[in-house]
Amino acid sequence: MAEKRSDKRELLIVMAALVLVTAAAYWPVFGNGFVFDDVPYLVENPNLRDGFTADAVQWAFTSFRCANWHPVTWLSAMLDVSLFGLSPAGHHAVNLLFHLANTVLLLLLFRRITGSLWKSAFVAGLFALHPLHVESVAWIAERKDVLSTLFWLLGIWAYVRYAEKPSVRRYVLVAAIFALGLMAKPMLVTLPIVLLLLDFWPLRRLSLGGSAKKGGPTPAKLILEKAPLLALSAASSLITYFAQQSIGAVVQLQKFPIGLRIENALVSYVAYVWKMIWPAGLAAYYPYPAHGIPAWQALGAALVLVGVSVFVFRQAKSRPYLAVGWLWYLIALMPVIGIVQVGEQSMADRYTYVPLIGIFLMIAWGVKANGRSTSAQASADKGGERASGRSRTTQSPSLPVTQSPILSGIAVVVLAALGVCTSLQARYWQSDYTLFLRAVNVTSDNKLARNNLGIQLEAQGKPDEAIVQYQKALEIDPNYADARLDLGNALFSQGKVEEAVKEYSAILKADPENKKASIGVANALAKKGRGDVAASEYAKILESDPNNADAHYNLGLMLSKQGKLDEAAEHYRKALDINPNYAKAHNNLGTLLTQQNKPDEALPHYQEAIRIKPDYAEAHCNLGIVLAGQGNVPEAAQHFLAAVRIKPDYAEAHASLALAYFLTERYAEAWKEVRLAERYGIPPDPRFLRALSEKMPEP
Repeated sequence: MAEKRSDKRELLIVMAALVLVTAAAYWPVFGNGFVFDDVPYLVENPNLRDGFTADAVQWAFTSFRCANWHPVTWLSAMLDVSLFGLSPAGHHAVNLLFHLANTVLLLLLFRRITGSLWKSAFVAGLFALHPLHVESVAWIAERKDVLSTLFWLLGIWAYVRYAEKPSVRRYVLVAAIFALGLMAKPMLVTLPIVLLLLDFWPLRRLSLGGSAKKGGPTPAKLILEKAPLLALSAASSLITYFAQQSIGAVVQLQKFPIGLRIENALVSYVAYVWKMIWPAGLAAYYPYPAHGIPAWQALGAALVLVGVSVFVFRQAKSRPYLAVGWLWYLIALMPVIGIVQVGEQSMADRYTYVPLIGIFLMIAWGVKANGRSTSAQASADKGGERASGRSRTTQSPSLPVTQSPILSGIAVVVLAALGVCTSLQARYWQSDYTLFLRAVNVTSDNKLARNNLGIQLEAQGKPDEAIVQYQKALEIDPNYADARLDLGNALFSQGKVEEAVKEYSAILKADPENKKASIGVANALAKKGRGDVAASEYAKILESDPNNADAHYNLGLMLSKQGKLDEAAEHYRKALDINPNYAKAHNNLGTLLTQQNKPDEALPHYQEAIRIKPDYAEAHCNLGIVLAGQGNVPEAAQHFLAAVRIKPDYAEAHASLALAYFLTERYAEAWKEVRLAERYGIPPDPRFLRALSEKMPEP
């Protein structure tokens, strides 16, 4: 009994250590914001904004948004919004909690089915701390990874209980958990095959010569046993393919021929293992090589895969964990290896979240401690012959770490190094700027990263640097319409209208139906003073695409400049009907309503713009002006202050903040803001200077 209490205490200590170390490694995520696809996935998703509602739940089960059918993941996102709103820290916390739960469950699961605490702990530690898994945890939109993996591990746990004592009730539980997992992320389709691998090792329900135990299930029965689960996998695969095909996410063979996809798959299988060994140069996006994959790389990768496969299969009887771990890796990665290409990435760190568990198993169980004999090693690893016994957690010797100070030290050093790498990698996910700057620095020919970095530079008020990035993206791919459009918009914002029109025209030459380029041309016409022609162009766009929120917004903007405020307001409202999370439309409608002396109606639009885009300096300033007009000067000052923190050269916000400080008798600070406003382009009003001087001479 004392020994059992000691075992339990040891297990609790290991669990606590894993949780604390992993939480410490991932602590930087709490300072991270929404990045990459988080905005369309979550922030601008009108179906999530109110949290749990009947309509939202119905939408979750019927939507193919973001090229997937994963209602369980949507439901978890709704719960987050209900609890935390659109504060990224709360969403990051839940992702991390799921990752911690997966780590603990992985430890408990493999300790249960092998009896080896320290080997299981090492597997769980590698899983918890490997920087390849940062993408799945630090990217809010990848909730589906951490959530589906929870169901993957729970499904295996339920299957282990079923294997101990088969019954319909226990099998139904396995199927139910598996179905929930598929509704979190369809990548789980390979779980039935992985369960068959676990039948071989460590459950020992299956051997190379047939059933491992007299009277036990035959290989045919074990395969047939998985048939209902395979049917769920097939159904999920069909739904997923339809979802991805319906919105054009499946890339056609003309872009990436099947030969290139096979070459990329072979190279990726090896590249993921190399990144596991040496996790340097990790990025949020890996492009296909601009000039294809060299034949020697594909051939070399194929030889490596064949060589490892032959080796582990020859060792299958004496060291079954090698074959199981290797096949776990190969099979679990298969749905995302790129034969059916979704998106234009060649590979992605997040795809390794479940598959690398197989490689971790090979490492943990493949290392011998202090030259123990092969027979002793095999004896220790056959704790699974106990698939039907419940005493396994104490019978099998626990190898490793406690018996080998050398291995113990190596394991600690490896995990510590991985933890440091993970902490550093998590920081790259702080913002889109840090994320795509990192991708540009560690990858080559990355047009998407170049273009997205340009967008971030432009948002920081660095249009010249942004234009350089757009141009570099176009050097990589002259037909990259997104970069050409962003280049045109950047040139337009600098007043280089003719140059912008050239970029828009180039897009329209290749794709006459490109609505964004058509809007760009119409904007240029309006800028040139040809408002009637521009209005006609907007009307044409809306005639063919009445739900084009950008066209409504830009038409509203043009009409407001012409003084047609009621017509402008109508188009802003139509843009918001189409896209309730259109921050610019909220801000501009608020400004228009303020001009019409309707501050009470303007107020919620400014507040909504800030809710959608917390770093929207103009909306903060506009909201402050309305609040000040209503007599709420202290709160107004907070918004002016937010505006200048976001945009330090925002002259109007500095001038407004100076007035707010004056009204709240903070005269020294008012003087400071007056001079900052003057520096950035707004000369002080002489009457205000006299009034301020009367209260306090300039310091």
